[in-house]
Amino acid sequence: MEKSHRTLPLVLIGGTLCNARLWQPVLDQLNVSAAICPELTTDTSAVQASQRLLANLPPRFLLAGFSLGAIVALQMAADAPGRIAGLALLSVNPLADRPENTAPPA
Repeated sequence: MEKSHRTLPLVLIGGTLCNARLWQPVLDQLNVSAAICPELTTDTSAVQASQRLLANLPPRFLLAGFSLGAIVALQMAADAPGRIAGLALLSVNPLADRPENTAPPA
């Protein structure tokens, strides 16, 4: 039996240069059992970020992303749709990332 949405952890992914402080006003208004706010500091692509996060997150969760975090959240939804119980996207461009943004740094 699946947990109700109130007992599932909420994963909140911020955009470029964002950290967990971005989400504090949101969390102050929500009744969630647990919140996880991973940062996107070392990943070189949405695919890499999705793989890293999915490897370290619970089996099922609610997911929200802002800007770059929303692009990663979309990738996560494509990679593991059965793990995501709900999805919210804020300020997202649903188009594929430009090649110059996905290439490893020189």
